[in-house]
Formats: sequence, C-alpha cells, structure tokens
Amino acid sequence: MNDSLKSINSSAQLSRSQKVALGVFIMGIVVTKTINWAAFERRSLGRFKATRLCWMFYQAEIAWQSLLQASVRNILLRYGIQSGTLAIDDTGKKAH
Repeated sequence: MNDSLKSINSSAQLSRSQKVALGVFIMGIVVTKTINWAAFERRSLGRFKATRLCWMFYQAEIAWQSLLQASVRNILLRYGIQSGTLAIDDTGKKAH
C-alpha cells in the first residue's frame, strides 16, 4: 500500500506510526462493519479507547485524498485488472 501511495504522491508515504494507525482503523472497520469509535472500543474490550482512536485518526496526518486512489490502484495491480467499472455502493448505509 505504501508503495502505491508513494507512486501517486512521493511526499505521501506512511511513517511507521501511520501504518500502525491505519492498520487499527482497517481492522476496526472489518470487525465492526462500521466507522464508529465506540464500537471499536467495545470490540477491542477496551484495549483501544474511543478518544485515543479519534485522536489518532485526526492527528495521523495521512494523505487521505491519495489513500483511496492508492488502495484501488493496489488492488487493480495485484489482481491484474485491466478494465472495468468502479462503483461505490452505500446501500448498506442507514438513513437518518
């Protein structure tokens, strides 16, 4: 992922702490199926506090604008996908 990110924006590479923080965020999303700091805290049995996760997210200084592009690029290269249509599906999103 870091190599894909660097190829898009050379100044956007991830530091060690950013890699750890991003790993925690992705793990939390996969486990809880949501982006919810309180749910992350509950599922981690208190190991990751919601306030700390929120702070890490906002202070990580990750180039979020390049991260989605790098992620998609990484998947396309890894699986040898040459063409297709990319669509974002939020049908699982609860209406307010």
